[in-house]
Amino acid sequence: MITEPLNNRDLIIAKTHDLLKAATGYEYEEIKTIVEEDKNGKKRLRCNAFD
Repeated sequence: MITEPLNNRDLIIAKTHDLLKAATGYEYEEIKTIVEEDKNGKKRLRCNAFD
């Protein structure tokens, strides 16, 4: 259940997800990759999946 109204961007994304699911039969999920660097210069990848 959606508790807040969708803005135009969210509505377009939701409709795109619906179209992709209808066309392919699969759910679509976005994955965001974040590169973090600590004080020693070592890089770490962190991935977040969101709908």
